[in-house]
Amino acid sequence: MDNSDENQLADRPRGIITRTDREFLIGEQELDNQKASDRRYRIRKRLENALLDIMLLSEHLESNDRAKVFRQSFGDNHRQLQKIFNFFIEGARDTTISDEELGEIAGRTILNQSKRRVPLSDTQKEALMIANEKGYFNIPRKTTKQELAEEMGMSDMSYSHSLRDGIRGLINANYDKLKNVD
Repeated sequence: MDNSDENQLADRPRGIITRTDREFLIGEQELDNQKASDRRYRIRKRLENALLDIMLLSEHLESNDRAKVFRQSFGDNHRQLQKIFNFFIEGARDTTISDEELGEIAGRTILNQSKRRVPLSDTQKEALMIANEKGYFNIPRKTTKQELAEEMGMSDMSYSHSLRDGIRGLINANYDKLKNVD
């Protein structure tokens, strides 16, 4: 990572760690041994709590909120996302999990995500219901996405995301049934 990337990562609002923690980690702040040890301890404790928060978020954050965060944070920057995956993989390797077990866990996780029943948010349900009631899915359509968005008091883009996420949720929830339809 070059200095401009590190500066960009350090110069932002607080996340899990403080700005001074980030400066310490990238070597911009020198501390004596005891203070450095104390700083690393605080960072570890924040990370432990952040991992618990991530587990909670994985179960309860609405998919459209998660999507907004990931689109804003990463967009098409797969390099940054790869670094996050690497951090979790290295953390798993620091435990007693073997690479083979890690591969099995990753494979099961990806498989479960593709089949997982995704509960729809209230907004997604409403977007789907209104689209159906107003004839958006009819051929020819009896309304437009813009009209539906206006009715829900949303921007066209927000409505489009809610509708698409709702459709994806319905497909995921019925994935096994769809595979067996002749």
